[in-house]
Amino acid sequence: MNTNAEEKENKVYPGRKEEPVSGLETEKNKGNDAGRAVIDIYLKGGSKFKSGLFKSNRAILFSLALLAFALSLAAGCTKSAIDNETEYADIGNPYVALVIEPKDAKMITGTYKQFAVNAVDLDGKYTKVAAVVWSTTYGHITAKGEFVAPEEPGYAVVTAKFANLAVSTQVYIESSNQIKEYFVVPESGEVEVGRSAQLVFRARNAAGEFLPVLASWSADIGNITNTGYYSAPGSPTMAKITARVGRLEAYSYLSIISVRPDSIAVSPLTATVAAGASQQFTAIAYDERGNAVSPKGIIWTTTYGQITSDGLYTSPASPAAALVMAHIGNVYAVGYINSAAGATATSLDISPVNAVMRVGESRQFTVIAYDSNGIQVALPTVATWSAVNGSVNSTGLFTAYPASPGLATLKVFSGTLSKEITLLITE
Repeated sequence: MNTNAEEKENKVYPGRKEEPVSGLETEKNKGNDAGRAVIDIYLKGGSKFKSGLFKSNRAILFSLALLAFALSLAAGCTKSAIDNETEYADIGNPYVALVIEPKDAKMITGTYKQFAVNAVDLDGKYTKVAAVVWSTTYGHITAKGEFVAPEEPGYAVVTAKFANLAVSTQVYIESSNQIKEYFVVPESGEVEVGRSAQLVFRARNAAGEFLPVLASWSADIGNITNTGYYSAPGSPTMAKITARVGRLEAYSYLSIISVRPDSIAVSPLTATVAAGASQQFTAIAYDERGNAVSPKGIIWTTTYGQITSDGLYTSPASPAAALVMAHIGNVYAVGYINSAAGATATSLDISPVNAVMRVGESRQFTVIAYDSNGIQVALPTVATWSAVNGSVNSTGLFTAYPASPGLATLKVFSGTLSKEITLLITE
């Protein structure tokens, strides 16, 4: 029975090529074959039992139920195959960790900081991710990872979640008014004796911003005001300046020095030097308070013979009296050289001879002694100076200060000898 129909179904048609099918297509075909099998049953049955099957309502309902079952079975097989394939495709190279930046951040109250997250896969590759869920234990963080520090100092833990991964970092919130760094300007330096210098206390917060802080001041030597204005003592020393803010202290160390010479002394004052011989001279400078200073740039000169920049005098082959002078700016000192022949001075001369000066101007004058032959010789004694309409010091530095422009007189004495010149003083 039905042999011809079965043979027809199993018959291979010429020219028809059978193609291999994938697992997914096999599952689909199974579902489709099940549906066709149910339909075939009823078609075949209908051809055999035409009179009874389609006349029965119960049979019709039963047929529809079987058809629905076959269709659902086919749909289930297809979905299962698709899901399995999709799951396999999603596995790929999954993320295994998250990295958050910045790590262990420090912030100032009321400021903002942006955080970001990268996902790391099995190969160590970093990928920036945006679909992150942010949270914090203190302060506020936006959906885009911008953390807003509160107005009060504290500590927060910021957490980022992505997929089934999470990462956290710490945030330390410090007060914008809290001092993190402090110092005195200058921290060290030099101040001349008797002079003053302004010191400043500086304080910064954790963000590097300067804070308006007032310090109290003290000095172990010298005087300092509550604004940091320091006055040095009258002699060279070291001074320690202290600035205090609460329990905080900052220091400045100052060297009190003398650098402005007011007078110079040459040693030895008088020396007898033979032909071709040498004599070392030294110069000591003093400030206006009598403190010895060691200034640089002392210049040495002589009226006869040679002298080095270090004060080493050498007499020529024909010895004669000479002056050795050391000066810094307008400050002079004089030493005297007697020739080995011991010639006697018979006259004095002042240099420069003709001088025109302005009121208040200063100028250095020197005295030279000559023997009866007009040869320069040593002064009989140390020279002393006097002046009219002006002042002169022991080295011959004259300062003009007449009541009005006119004439001034400068005079020098050495032993029994003297010399006087007249100076013209102008406005």
